Amino acid sequence: MENFEAYLYRSVKNEAFNALKSEKYAAAHRHEMCLTEKHHDRIDPHEKLMADELHGQVDKIIAALPPKRQKVYRLVNDEGLRHREVARLMDISERTVEVHLKIAVRELRCAITLYLEDTEINENAKC
Repeated sequence: MENFEAYLYRSVKNEAFNALKSEKYAAAHRHEMCLTEKHHDRIDPHEKLMADELHGQVDKIIAALPPKRQKVYRLVNDEGLRHREVARLMDISERTVEVHLKIAVRELRCAITLYLEDTEINENAKC
């Protein structure tokens, strides 16, 4: 390494930018949640009950995911972390994070579709 000071400066700068980006995504998610909570005050009780039931179903589906996939999903969607940050935290590759997330979203979409259609899960169900 020719210039350690420049390397160190660049590393700190990049980590600061990453932290700011992560905070930006987290702040946007918090803002979205606030808007959603304010919107809940204006919907009728039946819609609120249906939304709460759907959120409960989503939580059950996420809880049923394999532990590593569940952790990846929660870190990306709940915590707002980027794929690179999740990969570093869990000591896995970014590609593995992408695959876990893709499969989790596919399983979630399939289960919610079946739930909303009020059909039973069987061999003919396509997801």
